[in-house]
Amino acid sequence: MPRSRPAQIPESGLQSRALGEATPLAEVRAGRRVMARGERGPAVAAVQRAMARLGMLGGVDGAFGRATERALQRLQRLHELTASGRLDAATLALIDGAVAALEAAPRRLPVGSPRALLTALGHLHVARRGAAAYREAMTIWPDDQPIWPLLTTRSAREEMVRWLVGADDTEAREYASFSNLCTGFAAQLYLRLSGRARVDAAASANLRGLAKIDPTPAPPKLRVPLFIAINRGHAFNAFLVDEAAPHTIGSYLLFEPQNDGFVAPRSAAWSHYVERFGVSLVDLTGFDSGGVYDLRPVREFALSGSGSIVQASRREVVNLLRDLAIVEAGAADYEFYVNRPERPGFAAFIRHQAAKVWGLDDDGLVEAGRLAIGRAFRARPDAEPEVMSARRFADLLGRPDLLPILQMA
Repeated sequence: MPRSRPAQIPESGLQSRALGEATPLAEVRAGRRVMARGERGPAVAAVQRAMARLGMLGGVDGAFGRATERALQRLQRLHELTASGRLDAATLALIDGAVAALEAAPRRLPVGSPRALLTALGHLHVARRGAAAYREAMTIWPDDQPIWPLLTTRSAREEMVRWLVGADDTEAREYASFSNLCTGFAAQLYLRLSGRARVDAAASANLRGLAKIDPTPAPPKLRVPLFIAINRGHAFNAFLVDEAAPHTIGSYLLFEPQNDGFVAPRSAAWSHYVERFGVSLVDLTGFDSGGVYDLRPVREFALSGSGSIVQASRREVVNLLRDLAIVEAGAADYEFYVNRPERPGFAAFIRHQAAKVWGLDDDGLVEAGRLAIGRAFRARPDAEPEVMSARRFADLLGRPDLLPILQMA
């Protein structure tokens, strides 16, 4: 049976005027009521008109009959909801979001746009990427007209992202074709699809000649909010599918362009890509003649001691947390960075990184400490994991004066 998935329902209520005028639907939206076969009235008619506008239903008679039930079941199956044929909050959210997009489109599309674009926009909200209607919508949409700003639901944005990466061929590049493997893959996808990408002519020439990256962007209709994501020693991508909450990691779809795979929360890959070393989201703003990427920090995420991924204030804080996990980076990294003749030992390494490399002030040290407290770490490859405490963190830094502040967390 298809798994249920929570809908993205705005707190303000129904988005579309057509459905917002039917009072009983506010009860459905709030999860206090479910409409089912056998019901009649203006609310049923409003839903039928909305579904007819989306090309999902033929007639409108105000009676919730077999045809309406079947149309709802088709929509629910497409979006991996339980195919009950009843109008619940999740199903109503899909219909409402699609109709809201159609209502707003005339104000955002060029004057004189063909009516077929409205039909296509409806399909982009309710069809799945493998459906003929979805493929046709993407085909007929003008190259110079962005689609993303017209998508009003998270499910529609996620579907477009999955269609884009399925159509893109970055993962088909041979590994040797990029001068810097993981960054090359991530930069290629970013430059093709990100609406944020801005590189000048000199950087474009260097990308082509040195990194073997084609910086040619896709048409505006295919460009979306996309970042390069970086953890310790690896680069991948992050699509922002919920622009209302860019400060939460759940608003992004993380994507590995080398194997065309998404990084699912709570998976082994999520633990490796996100929890172990945190994630930095960056924009690529340049590439010099020496082969160095200019990456501008945008957001930083790190694992807290409570087990949640939270936004950190700056990259240096996350970098210190990565240093605390240096054992997990492998024996070679540990030997190179920690076992130095001039400052041997884990504590000396952490103090050097905090003060000399990252230049963290007391506020940054306290922030890093509060995120680290409760997390497991190892000071040596052969040591048993221990849980970071406020005292242990202060001792590692050689800063007992920070202990009272850390204990207030």
